[in-house]
Amino acid sequence: MKNQVTRPEAIARFLAALAPEQSKDLAALYTRSMETQINVAQDGGQRAEGEFKGRKWHGWTDGLSTWKAFRIPYGANKEPHYDDAPMNFDIVEHAEGIGLSGWNWVDRVSKWCAYDFDSIIGHKAGLAESDLAQVREKAQAIPWVTVRKSTSGKGLHLYVLLPDVPTANHGEHAALARAVLAKLSLETGFDFESKVDVCGGNMWIWHRKQRGTDGLALIKRGETLTDIPANWRDHLGAVKGKAKGVAPRLLDACGLAPDALDELLGGIQNTPLDAEHKRLLAFLEDGKCVAWWDADRHLLVTHTAHLKEAHTVLKLKGLFETASTHSTAHNVFCAPKSNGAWIVRRFGQGVKEHALWVTDDSKWTKCVFNQEPDFDTACRAFKGMERPKGGYAFESALDATRALAALSVELVIPARTHGRNARLTEKDDRLIVQVERETKDNEKEMEGWTVERNFWSKVLNAPPCPKEEIGVEDKDGLFRHVISEGGENAGWLLKCGAAWHVEPLDHVKSALKTHGFTSWEAGLLIGWGTLNPWKFVNKPFQPEYTGNREWNRDAAQLRFTPSEKDMDDLQHPHWTSVLKHCGKALDGALSRSKWAQENGVVTGADYLKCWIASLFQCPMEPLPYLFLYGPQNTGKSTLHEALALLMKNGYARADNALINPQGFNGELASKVLCVVEEIDLRKAGATAYNRIKDWVTGRTLPIHVKGQTPFVIPNSTKWIQTANDPNACPVFSGDTRITMSHVEPLPDSERIPKRDLFVLLESEAPDFLRGVLSLELPKSDDRLNVPVIETSDKQAAMENNETPLQAFIKENCFFVPGAAVKFGDFYERFLNWISPDVREKWTDKRIGREIPPPYIKGRMPRDGQFHIGNMSWTVGNGTEKARYVRHEDKLRLEDDKAA
Repeated sequence: MKNQVTRPEAIARFLAALAPEQSKDLAALYTRSMETQINVAQDGGQRAEGEFKGRKWHGWTDGLSTWKAFRIPYGANKEPHYDDAPMNFDIVEHAEGIGLSGWNWVDRVSKWCAYDFDSIIGHKAGLAESDLAQVREKAQAIPWVTVRKSTSGKGLHLYVLLPDVPTANHGEHAALARAVLAKLSLETGFDFESKVDVCGGNMWIWHRKQRGTDGLALIKRGETLTDIPANWRDHLGAVKGKAKGVAPRLLDACGLAPDALDELLGGIQNTPLDAEHKRLLAFLEDGKCVAWWDADRHLLVTHTAHLKEAHTVLKLKGLFETASTHSTAHNVFCAPKSNGAWIVRRFGQGVKEHALWVTDDSKWTKCVFNQEPDFDTACRAFKGMERPKGGYAFESALDATRALAALSVELVIPARTHGRNARLTEKDDRLIVQVERETKDNEKEMEGWTVERNFWSKVLNAPPCPKEEIGVEDKDGLFRHVISEGGENAGWLLKCGAAWHVEPLDHVKSALKTHGFTSWEAGLLIGWGTLNPWKFVNKPFQPEYTGNREWNRDAAQLRFTPSEKDMDDLQHPHWTSVLKHCGKALDGALSRSKWAQENGVVTGADYLKCWIASLFQCPMEPLPYLFLYGPQNTGKSTLHEALALLMKNGYARADNALINPQGFNGELASKVLCVVEEIDLRKAGATAYNRIKDWVTGRTLPIHVKGQTPFVIPNSTKWIQTANDPNACPVFSGDTRITMSHVEPLPDSERIPKRDLFVLLESEAPDFLRGVLSLELPKSDDRLNVPVIETSDKQAAMENNETPLQAFIKENCFFVPGAAVKFGDFYERFLNWISPDVREKWTDKRIGREIPPPYIKGRMPRDGQFHIGNMSWTVGNGTEKARYVRHEDKLRLEDDKAA
């Protein structure tokens, strides 16, 4: 050991010698104390596997040495530790990337946070140039943000230097990074969270793909961020996948279950922050108040004493008072509304507050902040007591005039009447003021007043003022109007007990009356529901309430909470066995796949794990249609049955949806895993194959429930078909959607009774989910998030399904843009090529109709004869023209503008 170079020493030497000039400052950040990730390339090696100190590993070998990826330290998410190991392979030869997270695991401090914003050019799910330009512009305006080019030079990396913030493990470091990103969004007014690709995780400080680029070049250097978000630990739940946003302290303070708080906050319509909102936020931050912005839930969290101070100092609109004394805790959460206003709710239900506040039907104490008061608020603010017949009664007429002044209505009354009883009533656009009358009153002093029994009365014009936006959202717990993601009407739902039922509007109106609302009030509520609908969304594996009045009601959810173990400590041997068995036939094809070899996807188990990881990590991204075939009792169905264990409401049998002649497919709505089991799709003809083509790659999915109007939703479906017969799946020539794999029978020695196997799979499910959710997905070079793998089985199936015309073209013709053959010559050669007993089936009309793209039939302008464009009997010589296209019934070259 003394004579060997350790891994940290080898990394330091490597970076000092080989880091490009534009990123030497990044490389200099490396020390042996930093959390580090080393990736290696396959470099022509063969897969090697082993176990060291109870941790399984895989890497590559050339028979002389073995190289593999590694991380420093072990146990980063709990108790980090690491014993310097010797560097036993040539890091210069095999390193592909070296990355740091910014966490010093030895000193347990976060030294920086970093964020990756990838270009759509270098990353399939990346950002468009316009988005990247916005990220760059906004980030450069913040003094404490460092901006660099990404590894490839096509995206952006943002760094935020920190003053050594104590963090116990990688999870806390990631939570801190998340809070800093929320702070960045708040200060810029730009939604960085929705654009980021990596947040607080590993960021490359050297990578092979830098070669020949300006990757990682510095654009702008930032200062150190000293004002660390006070609530960063609240992000731990979101980092661990246990919570949406930073709700834990809200939950504790409000005494609510997580689902109840999600439902309350989910019903608040998000309003973008304007300059007036930001003025308040800046005051709270500059004053070192107990306050922060929760970007996940679009809320301000603070204390009413700070709001009172801000209201006075900033001279904000309207009235605000609080009965709460100042403390170091927080006691309100505030949702932004239009024109700089906020709806402020006290923590806990039924809390007593100043008279300005109201308690809604759901027992929340709330008020409007920074908004001119409406009539009710002004009256409550000055000791007005609501009268059964409407309006407010005051023990002091002077208080009544103060309430009017708050409404910008000036009324001067004689001093002798100041202490008398008074009333204020609002009627349409008028205000009726009544002051108690006494017999000794001088009528001249009360000029302009009329006598109404024992009161002097005066009618005033009511100024325009907004109605308080409170007291209505709580009716969301009674009924809801819903629309689809496309904005179409999706009906009305009524809450009956703990369940929601779809009901016609008349039933909703009747139910509101049973809750004590008059017909007029019920009509107002229905109108409010119409203007403020909930939107049905499909966001798999996200909470039921995702915010901004989105209702993720029927989306797939995880059945198990992913383990918090480090990746090296995960144990799921039976899941691995299922993947190895079902994917074994893919091993050979993967060795011929450039994508697989470049990304270390060597076995069918690796491929299936990537497929599953994409399903859970990127449920809206399309994946290959998996077709597994083999004899009975081979375990081919185990894959989809095991995946069904991991989710709730995400799995569906889809046989009927593919073959139903009427197109009914309601069972597919909101599903992520659709299964076709032991059915021969050939019997459905082109119907099934066309639906596979549409539903596998389509971003939207048309849903047609029997008896209902068809509608369109975002497509989250992924497909697995199993069958005994290899021809049960219609795989045709040129298919780019289906990965086909044969599943062999299991040896008797490896068989486990299905009941016992699924008990074991369930026990390993948390570890397996942690593994697939943390797997770094290789970038796909395909329209699908994991590329299709072309197996020999699939090639044979395509050939079996070829028509004679397709087979003839494949064997005798070449695609050459701008070339053409006479249709008559083609027809003659084809008839001579096929068997005489089928010639009568192939008429010239049928051949012309079934010529496949990119070949195209049409008349040549020069002679009017039919040709097949872009076709040649010989291979092209590289000097071809633009391809032929058809204009009306004539062929013309695509770049022939004159035509």
